[in-house]
Amino acid sequence: MGKLHLPDVKITVRVVCQMGRCVGDAPDLNPYERLSATQEPVVRIDFVGAGHPRTVAKSLKRALAARGKEIGLRRCEEIFAKMTGYQNWHELHVVTARTMVASMKDMEVGEAEAGARREQFASRLSELAQIDRAVADDIVDQIRPTGLRKKAEASLPEVGFPAP
Repeated sequence: MGKLHLPDVKITVRVVCQMGRCVGDAPDLNPYERLSATQEPVVRIDFVGAGHPRTVAKSLKRALAARGKEIGLRRCEEIFAKMTGYQNWHELHVVTARTMVASMKDMEVGEAEAGARREQFASRLSELAQIDRAVADDIVDQIRPTGLRKKAEASLPEVGFPAP
């Protein structure tokens, strides 16, 4: 496990390669750096339970269908699992059942990490669903795999200072 350091925040990022080999514990490890021409590191996003992943997989299915690409829900679940660093949906389901703390949402991480996540999601979606990269970028922006869902955003309280 590599550690990613942010100001006053310390999180642990699990980094795995496509070959399933863990990439070290170096604190200065950039999990998005390319290891070699054949191994591209993938950051695994942790979820608590399979509820959010299943919801995003359904959103992915609808987004692809709206663009003329009909893919079944099972395949969308597999694609989402691979987009978020798992080998398949079964592994995501098993790991999320044991996970106690989810990865931070996009709004909680820096712009660089949020951008790197978006890059990972879009490139894997483009490859796995066999769609144009620009379409994959649009879909990732629409479904926001590691962002807050619209209902959650609507329920966030407004933060303000009390009146003097």
